[in-house]
Amino acid sequence: MTDMRNRNFLLIFVGCMIIYFSCGTKPEKKGWFYKKNSIQILLLGNVEDKAVWEVKDMIATQFHPDTILLTHAPLPDSCITTIKTKRYRADKLLRYLTTRKDKSATKLIALTEQDISVTKYGEKGKIKSPTYKYADWGIMGLAYRGGGVCIVSCFRLQSEDKKLFYQRLRKVSMHELGHNYGNPHCSDKTCVMTDAVERISTVDGAQEWFCEKCEKKI
Repeated sequence: MTDMRNRNFLLIFVGCMIIYFSCGTKPEKKGWFYKKNSIQILLLGNVEDKAVWEVKDMIATQFHPDTILLTHAPLPDSCITTIKTKRYRADKLLRYLTTRKDKSATKLIALTEQDISVTKYGEKGKIKSPTYKYADWGIMGLAYRGGGVCIVSCFRLQSEDKKLFYQRLRKVSMHELGHNYGNPHCSDKTCVMTDAVERISTVDGAQEWFCEKCEKKI
């Protein structure tokens, strides 16, 4: 009888251990620390509250993240350029953003009210002509395809029509995050991933959504 009890106890114990370790190999992913798609919004300096909420709402609607993490950080002086006027180099800011990206976040989008710029290069790897114009070229946003961070500046999106400003901000933010998720520029001029070709009017002409092809990569 004792042997039978010991045997039953042993079987129950082994069964419990199997269940325990099988569950342990595939933990239930609770909390934003373990989410598969968490997007961090990083505010660089002061950013209008309404602008932040517009971007946050767009992210929730278009990217359906498990969590949106809102954080703040200063604009680093090391990214300042004075080639033409005082502004911030977007390529340097992206490197800075990698140090500010939370480990739990899948992607990070930084918002700033300051002007940002890059050097634009031509097909042969030389600065696009005329050099004085493109050595330090002001931009609306910057992201690398498949990267983890991107930046959007409100500076060149401004309009007396606040509704238009917020629409531009949502579109450019969608565009840059779209690059992070692997999308190149789209040939469909109505798609939010279309190349702005240095014109704010292109942004205004695009729709506030991804075309079917670009949507598949999100």
